[in-house]
Amino acid sequence: MDSSPQKPAATTGTIAVLAMVAARGVAALLAIFVAWFVSPEVYGQFGRIQMVALSLLVLVCLRFERAILTARMPEALGISGFCVAMILLAAGPLSLNFFWLIPELDASASRWPLLGLLCAALAAKGFVLVATTWMLRAASLAFMAAALALQACVQFVVQILLVQTFGGTVSLLLIGEIAGSGALLLWTCWQGRRLVRMIRLPRHWIRRLAPWKRLPLYDLPASFLSQGLLALPILSIGYHTDGALTGHIALALRLTDAPMLLAATVATSHAVRAQLWQASARNACLRFDRFYVSLLLAISVLLLLGAYLLQQSPVDQRWSTTAGQAVFTLALSLAVATGGPYADLVTYAGRTRPAFAVHAVAFVAGVAVATIPLAPQQMLLLFATIILLRSAALRWLLAAER
Repeated sequence: MDSSPQKPAATTGTIAVLAMVAARGVAALLAIFVAWFVSPEVYGQFGRIQMVALSLLVLVCLRFERAILTARMPEALGISGFCVAMILLAAGPLSLNFFWLIPELDASASRWPLLGLLCAALAAKGFVLVATTWMLRAASLAFMAAALALQACVQFVVQILLVQTFGGTVSLLLIGEIAGSGALLLWTCWQGRRLVRMIRLPRHWIRRLAPWKRLPLYDLPASFLSQGLLALPILSIGYHTDGALTGHIALALRLTDAPMLLAATVATSHAVRAQLWQASARNACLRFDRFYVSLLLAISVLLLLGAYLLQQSPVDQRWSTTAGQAVFTLALSLAVATGGPYADLVTYAGRTRPAFAVHAVAFVAGVAVATIPLAPQQMLLLFATIILLRSAALRWLLAAER
């Protein structure tokens, strides 16, 4: 019997969360570094494709992948089979929305090959979503961190090799993204090959999925509206602004999003483990509010300082322009990160219907702003205001539950 001292479960869990955050940080840094090798127009198109893909990804499995977390093993395997079938059936039709939401893609000479790449990229994201859900079910955060790091590294290497060899195009960036997702899926399927062989589409699947009907009825619309609101700023800016400026804003948004989302990931993990949605955790929730807001403000100050130094330093003019836009994208990233933990806590508290109403009102307001031909900076600030008000409403719902 092993007599070596064992780490406490809380410490091990903290290390696993930090490993996952580190993996996401590596992925963000590598994605930002790719922007050095492509034009702002190409990076702007790729950034909009990413935002549209995240919105469509919500629809691929009808949110039934969340049932994998709590279902019994036979049911979870059947739900996984249903999700795989839905991904294969829905990826193609949903990919047509890329051309509607990003008009420049529709004018491309290689429209049909690009549609095939978009379909493959969306399907790969759907399979990765199912795979990471199984990792969360098994509480394998360390394995998940390694898988995400592998995905980011393979994607980065393939994208750089293709861009350096054939030039920077959206198609080559998509091929690199598909390669990264494929590497994650191959490694994950090999590690869990016994479970993969047991995945089947369940018989009488409508009856089998009935216990989780609230997922497509409430969670799906709320998630789609929430993710759609996050995609609206860059899509509307790309529609009303030239491609080069859109690329600078997309890169600035990636720079400001990375540290904010990492902080939100850590905070959400802590809030869920501490069960801050419960009535007995009111004082702990107030302490969490103060700490989290202070953390976000400290990160904001550091980002503003970095943007100022980047503007003043004798670097490439492209990065100076990007740093000038970071002041406005920071407001949007800060607003998004502020509501990150509370969206999950409201779900755990069972406030699904009121949360859907909040997301719906915010999305309608966002669509109204997107139709107005404003300057990009004004549009970013208006969207930041809408998302910040949505975050405040979600926090109020959490307080009202008590």
